[in-house]
Amino acid sequence: MEKPIIYTFKTSNRMLDTEYIVTDKKTGYRKKIRYIEGEKSLDPEKQSKYAVPQRLHISNRRIAVTDPLLIEFLEQLPHFKDKPYNDFRAFWREDKKSIAKDNLIKEDLILDAKILVRKNEGVNLISSAYLLIGQDAFSLSTDEVKDRLYKIATNNPEKVKKAFNNESSKYKIITANALYNKILEISIGNLSMMWYGGGEIYSVDKGKDVFDEFSNYLGTKDGLGLLQAITTQLQDVNPTMKIEDNFTLLEGVGEKTAKNLYTLGFSTFKQLSESTTEEILKKAEEKEINLGVKDFDKIIEQAKIKSEENN
Repeated sequence: MEKPIIYTFKTSNRMLDTEYIVTDKKTGYRKKIRYIEGEKSLDPEKQSKYAVPQRLHISNRRIAVTDPLLIEFLEQLPHFKDKPYNDFRAFWREDKKSIAKDNLIKEDLILDAKILVRKNEGVNLISSAYLLIGQDAFSLSTDEVKDRLYKIATNNPEKVKKAFNNESSKYKIITANALYNKILEISIGNLSMMWYGGGEIYSVDKGKDVFDEFSNYLGTKDGLGLLQAITTQLQDVNPTMKIEDNFTLLEGVGEKTAKNLYTLGFSTFKQLSESTTEEILKKAEEKEINLGVKDFDKIIEQAKIKSEENN
């Protein structure tokens, strides 16, 4: 068997037509070429009258080709390039070293995602799983949930890592926790978020996802009161659960600075209000974190006000 040539495509899960009009490099004229497995020519005039072209399915960005006629066909197409190219239709020949490197990177991502699944338990696992598999997260056993997430991690590790790690998912996880612990419930018809066994607290227009919309609302200034009420109840049922205050509500604190403050160990307005600029900068220096802010005095004052409001 001949050694295959590997072609890598810019995008996956696409269908490639096997009939094209191309420019003949020798004559400069336009001509039709058509690849059909089993035929001996790309010239439709020289192919069997019963020959029927079939599109090629590119499932994982790469195809290994040994058929000389298919190689000839592919390398005449306008989207064939000598090297990686930004056009989403582009494809190129690949070498073993770059394939091996890509495979290792992919395997590392899969491993990292599976470790996240394995080390999480209980409500933290279930609430993150809700973002990936929906209501099944509440009805399946822990082993069944992890099995489902392992399968997702194999195919889409970034999606799994985002569900567990991404700061933007925090409010979705809080909402999922509240649903899991029967603090909240979604109405029949999926148009309202309600206190469990109680009244409506948030509604959406038909066609919108109440879970997503409500979670996003919790991260706004208007949703702060509800967020505090929900997190207080969550901490009553699960005292070890880590829920951070939204530092981006403080003037001068963006998402990056908020994330860095969480990394330094500040998770609530109260903790931040009891610190000083010097202490914060010292912690940042010790962990080699660039906060992007050198004076936290006004931020600390705002945190003190927020902390008093919460109490």
